[in-house]
Amino acid sequence: MSATQKLINAFQKGKSMTARQIASRFGLANPYDAVAYIRSKGFKVIATSSRLYTGEVVNKYSFK
Repeated sequence: MSATQKLINAFQKGKSMTARQIASRFGLANPYDAVAYIRSKGFKVIATSSRLYTGEVVNKYSFK
């Protein structure tokens, strides 16, 4: 199973992840390209702004 398919499965289970989490958990060098690819296949991936405990603002990706 490809890393992109594993990411789709995680999203289908209700997970939401930042780009860094996607890169580290699935070994994807460019998580933004993976999200764009998933969107091109017809999936509704949303990005929600979230603030980390460090104060950094990041996008968390998930299925709608």
